[in-house]
Amino acid sequence: MIQVVVFACKLTLRQFQSQNLTVKTLYWLQISATVMLLQPTWKMNQEANVSGPILCLDLGRKRVGVAISDPTLIAITAVKRLLRSNWKQLLRDIKELIQTFDAQTVVIGFPQRLDGSEGSAAAEARDLAEKLARSIDVPVFLQDERLTSAAAEERLKGQGYARDEIVARVDSEAAAIILNDFISGGQQRRPVSRP
Repeated sequence: MIQVVVFACKLTLRQFQSQNLTVKTLYWLQISATVMLLQPTWKMNQEANVSGPILCLDLGRKRVGVAISDPTLIAITAVKRLLRSNWKQLLRDIKELIQTFDAQTVVIGFPQRLDGSEGSAAAEARDLAEKLARSIDVPVFLQDERLTSAAAEERLKGQGYARDEIVARVDSEAAAIILNDFISGGQQRRPVSRP
């Protein structure tokens, strides 16, 4: 597979140099780059004993963004957000999502400050993650979520969504970004222990 990717990149480079760049060529370049980036990620996730599907939650005071990966950790889908009321209802909703998607891992967005320190929101997320780890049978991880809501809003604007659609989708889009960051492994994994 790697040889095919390298060939596609060389072909794309030749076409680019001859100024015969087409949409199809750009598509192949994008696919090739994606495949090359996913290979090390897949290997890293295998070594870290992280298996999919992975359920990701972006906790807010009123809403919880939800995203899910496929079993191979390649595709990520933003799912309809949850409304947050109390712990028992949130736990029921999360357990239902785990069962529905057969999630093997749960990732929770960890809202650190821009300087990396932890404030009250981070302490609340950690507490909830620890309660969740004690309540479910799959591993739970925390993942840095700095600036993901802003990135999610920009992404949705770029896709042409209206303001009211952005408000409805931004939480789960942020969860999808958090999950992508977790899968790509740019940071050290933060497992939540079961005390």
